[in-house]
Amino acid sequence: MIIRLDLKKVGNHWYPCLDHFDPNQISLDPMLEALLSTINERDMGLDNVCVYFKSIDFDNGEKHVLKFNRPDIERYFTTDEDFEINAYIDDYHFYVSSDLYMLMEKTYKLDLHKNLYKLEIW
Repeated sequence: MIIRLDLKKVGNHWYPCLDHFDPNQISLDPMLEALLSTINERDMGLDNVCVYFKSIDFDNGEKHVLKFNRPDIERYFTTDEDFEINAYIDDYHFYVSSDLYMLMEKTYKLDLHKNLYKLEIW
């Protein structure tokens, strides 16, 4: 399964194109925004980027695999408070708000707590 998530640059910030009630729900980590800006300026020079989530069966050491901190995921399922979920792609560490995590789960039915996804940016 492959899922496409569009990201749009508005001013100096990147936002996922997801239905939401509050812009804070879709705010990205500054480290992730900087990475997106670097990739975009180097490769594309546009104000939008497509991120593809490609489902993989197991972690065999591939690059660009999205992983989440297990205790944060357990907390996500046991509380309704908003907090930062630690995420990792290769050597990059960033966070995703629990609101954004919920919106992605709801919109794309990714089951991020069960499945692994390799990311490709276009």
